[in-house]
Amino acid sequence: MPMLNIYVHELKQYRISTAIWVAVLVLMSVVYISIWPTFESAAEATREIIENFPPAFKEIIGFSNMAFTSLESFFSLIFMFILVAGGVQAMHLGTAIVSKESRDQTSDFLIAKPVSRTTILSSKLLAAITLLILTNAIYISSTFLIMSLFSEQEIVSQTMFMIMLTMFFLQLFFLALGFLVATVRPKIKSVIAVSLPVVFAFYFISILDNVIGDTAVSYITPFKYFDFEYIIEHNFYELSYLITGAVFIVVALVTSYIFYVKKDV
Repeated sequence: MPMLNIYVHELKQYRISTAIWVAVLVLMSVVYISIWPTFESAAEATREIIENFPPAFKEIIGFSNMAFTSLESFFSLIFMFILVAGGVQAMHLGTAIVSKESRDQTSDFLIAKPVSRTTILSSKLLAAITLLILTNAIYISSTFLIMSLFSEQEIVSQTMFMIMLTMFFLQLFFLALGFLVATVRPKIKSVIAVSLPVVFAFYFISILDNVIGDTAVSYITPFKYFDFEYIIEHNFYELSYLITGAVFIVVALVTSYIFYVKKDV
């Protein structure tokens, strides 16, 4: 089956880079979570120091409503930095997996095969989603293990799982965006030069929203789709943001298929 062959080929092509990304994400969790016992033992002193920060600065770094009384609240702060790394991985993967034939000048070889362009793009999409699922499965299970090693507190598994699962949803957003960029742009010479600025631009928009507090702005960036304080309190996601993200993913992917089918290779 051509679709299966392409799917397996793409998995093999990106297995090493995915393993490296998983290692980076897990290492970030080890570094950040290992700091938790220090914050826990000095929670009151830490809060007093943070209260002296300028309000705007606290909004920028996400300390405005931060409490160091539970591992969930502490993790929700440091997890934002992990989300940025996860976003870069997904954006890079989505852009690279679609544009590599154009960069390597092998598009004509692939398109000449007795397989439709829709099948080619579908195989790439399925492979990319599979790699992201593996990334999140390994990351989440590893992080729970790390937490059990560094914290004596009882971990609220459902809440922590929901917080960590937001990375997969955010990665789907950037994966779809990567597909869109790769199909719309005629040729991408450097994938990292595209993925890094785009992800950080969305991140800085989320910081801007923290400062100005404009609800409309929060719908622009996926980094604002998941309010960790809301998740901790309600054990659920905010429906309006989920719908917004889902609509964007569908529109981006449908547009990608349209451009890919008509693209001049």
